[in-house]
Amino acid sequence: MKTLLLATVAMACSVVAAKAEDGFSFGLYGGATLGTETDHQLFGPNESNSATSSLDEGTWAGMDFRYHSNGAFFGLGIESINIDQSILWNGSGTPSGAGIDATIFDLEYGRHVNDNGYWTVGLRHMKLDLTSKIFFNGNGPLHAFEGTGVRIGYEGKQDNAIGGVSLLGGVGLSVLDGVIKTHDTDIWDCSDCTPTDTTAVGIDARISAAFQTSESGSIVVGYQAQHWKDVTVEISDDSGFGLNLGTSDILVHGPFIGFNTTF
Repeated sequence: MKTLLLATVAMACSVVAAKAEDGFSFGLYGGATLGTETDHQLFGPNESNSATSSLDEGTWAGMDFRYHSNGAFFGLGIESINIDQSILWNGSGTPSGAGIDATIFDLEYGRHVNDNGYWTVGLRHMKLDLTSKIFFNGNGPLHAFEGTGVRIGYEGKQDNAIGGVSLLGGVGLSVLDGVIKTHDTDIWDCSDCTPTDTTAVGIDARISAAFQTSESGSIVVGYQAQHWKDVTVEISDDSGFGLNLGTSDILVHGPFIGFNTTF
């Protein structure tokens, strides 16, 4: 499994949701992504050898940096997800292991709305590569999405909710204008690698518990999920001649652990 880039979706990061003192905060997180299915298919649905791509377990990590002042904050963040390819398609219609390499960049602004939460808004840029294993011995097409747009979200925190442990949560909605480009790989040749324009819509959610370890630091344990619509090709090689059809969705989720500090 590849080493994952440090990452964050600073807007939905379950780190500093309550009203913070003026100053800086820094968070660092890492976790796993659990196996799931995608809507992506190798070959057309009417083909006897059609295969749906599955996602194996992978890794997730995050990092965010924020400056707080007068009930608001400005933040920078990077999030990255890496899922290695696993299952080889065996030609009998069984699932094919897909690989994902995604990085998300955020520039955000958050405004305190009550004692327990922030509304957030910002710019987001995302790159996501999906590759399926095909036949018995190599990589299928690489579908590379890249897009830029906006994200809005809300973060909340309940201090000392259970025995001194604070509960945190965040949700967000992203709309990214982008393009999906298909590339040849070692054994797969696309006769028509025409880019596909798309508007990818992402929904992310996170819930966690924060354990205070010092006056300025805490350990965070939680679960995150994100669903991306129209972020990759629906059917690879629909005609048998390297053509693609439609767009499809990806769901990624799993547990994480990390720490946050203020200074």
